[in-house]
Amino acid sequence: PMLRRLAASPTWPYWRALSTAPRKVKGIVWDMDGTLTKDGAIDFEEMYRRSGAAAAGATNILHWLETLEGKQKEDAEAAINAVEREGYERMELSPNCLETLRECRQRGLRMAILTRSADEAVQTFLDRFALHDCFDLTLSRSWQGGKPKPAPDGILHFCEVMGLAPAEVLMIGDWKDDVAAGKNAGSPTVLKYCPPGSQRSNGHLREQASHIVDDLKDVLALVG
Repeated sequence: PMLRRLAASPTWPYWRALSTAPRKVKGIVWDMDGTLTKDGAIDFEEMYRRSGAAAAGATNILHWLETLEGKQKEDAEAAINAVEREGYERMELSPNCLETLRECRQRGLRMAILTRSADEAVQTFLDRFALHDCFDLTLSRSWQGGKPKPAPDGILHFCEVMGLAPAEVLMIGDWKDDVAAGKNAGSPTVLKYCPPGSQRSNGHLREQASHIVDDLKDVLALVG
C-alpha cells in the first residue's frame, strides 16, 4: 500500500526538496519501551519521582536533565538509570513482536530502534530476545549525533545511512514523542494503541498519528 507523505519539518530543507508523492515503505524506525516491549516494564512515574523531575514540574525528563549541572545532574542520571535497570527484569516482548520483526526482515525492510532509554537497555533487549539481526541501527539516548525524540534527528540519520527518504520510513511508537518525531521528520507515523488502564494510555493521541494499530502484526498490512 502507498502511504501519504506528511509535510517535512521546516528545519530540514534537504528533505523538502524530495518528491511529495506517496512512497512505498522501505524502512521502519521502532520505539522500544511500550512498543516492541509490553507496556509497564519501566515505571516512568517512579523515574520522575526519584530523579526529582516530578518535584520540578518537568514534563520531559531528558530536556529537564539538560538544564541541570554538577552533582544534581549526576544524581538525577543515576536515579533514571536505576529505574530503567529495575525494569529490565520485567521486560517482555509485545504480542507478535518477534513474528512481525522477522516478517519485516523477510520483506527486505531496513529497521532501526530509536529510544530515549540508555544504550544498556537496548543491549539488554537485543541480547535477551536474540534480536540483533533484526536491526540495521540502534539509537539510544547515548547517541551523540543529534537530539532525542521528539526531534527528528534520529529518523533522519537512519534515512541518510540507509539511503531512504523520510516518506519511505514508518515511525512506530506508543507515545507523543514518537508521533511528533515522525511528523517532524516528514515520515508517516503509526501509534501502537494502549487502552485505558495501561501505564501510558494513549487514546488521546489517536488523531495525531497517520495510522493506529492494536497489535504489532497489523503493521504488516501497512508495508505491503
